[in-house]
Amino acid sequence: MGKYSRVNLGQKKLLFIGLVLFFLFLCAAPGLADTELPITAAQASSSYSATYAPAKAIDNNLLTHWAGGKSKTTWWLGLDLSSSKALSKISIYWQLGYCSSNYSIRASNDRVNWVNLYTNLSSLGGTTNPVQKDYSLTGSYRYILIVISNAQNRVPVISEVKLFAPDANQPPSITSVTPETGETFLAGAQIPIQITATDPDNDPLEYRFWVGGSVKQAWSSLNTYTWQTTSSDTGSIGITCQARDNKGGLDSENLTYSIINPTAQEVLQKVADNYALVFDLTADAVFTSTLNGEPFGNTDYCRYYFKASMKEKIESFSEASRTTKVEITITDSSTMYLIDPIRRITQAVDLLPEAGITGSQFNQMNIYYDLPNFLSSHTVTKNGALTDFANKIIALDAIPVAQNSLYSKLELYVDYNKGILTKARLFKEDESHQLQLLQTLEATETQQMPNSAWVPAKMDKKSPLTSGELINTLDYDNLRINVGLTDADFDPTNQY
Repeated sequence: MGKYSRVNLGQKKLLFIGLVLFFLFLCAAPGLADTELPITAAQASSSYSATYAPAKAIDNNLLTHWAGGKSKTTWWLGLDLSSSKALSKISIYWQLGYCSSNYSIRASNDRVNWVNLYTNLSSLGGTTNPVQKDYSLTGSYRYILIVISNAQNRVPVISEVKLFAPDANQPPSITSVTPETGETFLAGAQIPIQITATDPDNDPLEYRFWVGGSVKQAWSSLNTYTWQTTSSDTGSIGITCQARDNKGGLDSENLTYSIINPTAQEVLQKVADNYALVFDLTADAVFTSTLNGEPFGNTDYCRYYFKASMKEKIESFSEASRTTKVEITITDSSTMYLIDPIRRITQAVDLLPEAGITGSQFNQMNIYYDLPNFLSSHTVTKNGALTDFANKIIALDAIPVAQNSLYSKLELYVDYNKGILTKARLFKEDESHQLQLLQTLEATETQQMPNSAWVPAKMDKKSPLTSGELINTLDYDNLRINVGLTDADFDPTNQY
């Protein structure tokens, strides 16, 4: 083989360098952008010897080579992929000193009709062994032919040929959308919709949002969209969230949100339905007061009893252990009984003249257990400006049809999810017909009972005074409902 043999022998002395190059070759293989294709067979127009057969050019080893027959004027090396494959790139590794100044790359699917992919190529000028030449490819072919018209030292030597296909794009995957499908919102609520998606190829992603079959936010890098609902959006509304990469990969997720727009009557009916589950209630209670944020008065330890629809009893004790009963207050409809259990004294108080209202007006205030009467005696409307749409706390204005001395307007706040009145504000017109806030009753904590009914667990009564704000707090503990209380438990004659 002459000079080529001496070069080959010299390579044995450079084994270490060859191994380094081999590992560099492996490390330099295309990554995510391309996928290497297996070449199943290689043929050549000629070979220098069996040691340098065409198969040496596809054995994934830079230390072996195909060498063309000596003293030829043209050579070709043919590669077979066994079937037609989409191609993106070819890498040819030439042996330094045995490159070509004129070669071409052709492709075919039948070895009859050939397409010139590249002509008049040169691998001269390299300084690193092997000389790597990369060329981009397009189209799908089974056969690749490297045709060489000129070679250094009259022998072309190729260490390796690699063919690559475009990497199969892995589309993005939507891992979650919030809020989740099936959730319910009030008409008028702002719904922040957020897509969380991943892409296996780490491609940049864009997002699109559809509401009710219309695009609400076109493709952009923003993965959030805030939908401002209106009263016309009521019902079951289809939502489509999409994520795409920059290679055409797409993922979609379809959701359904329920948009409700209950009337004022329907809102209060939720409250009545909740309290229909409560026949009676008992609890330990602690009564405290603050004036302008500072402790005011004594701490009272009580035990509270309630029986639907209008019976209440509060037992007051002298200490936290609740062993010595010092006072009992019973309210039965519009009559209050003040009881001294130690001296065995009972005093009845008629609340109607004290409040300056009639029995009919008193009964009209029972939202929980006599809703039809309340609705017929009040004009009730929703107050969108005060409604907390995000938490479904619906504000209502209730104006008595017939004015009374207690209040001119009720401002009611209903937790629509729980069916509980969380706050009530009482207003009264002054002499100049301006509404003045008299009192605020607020359930600052609530508790769900075993039968799913919701009840207040802590109540604040706020009264604005000329000297500041007085807040009375009832903190309930050991709440129990439907324990079987009877009218006898509220009979003033049974208390001592």
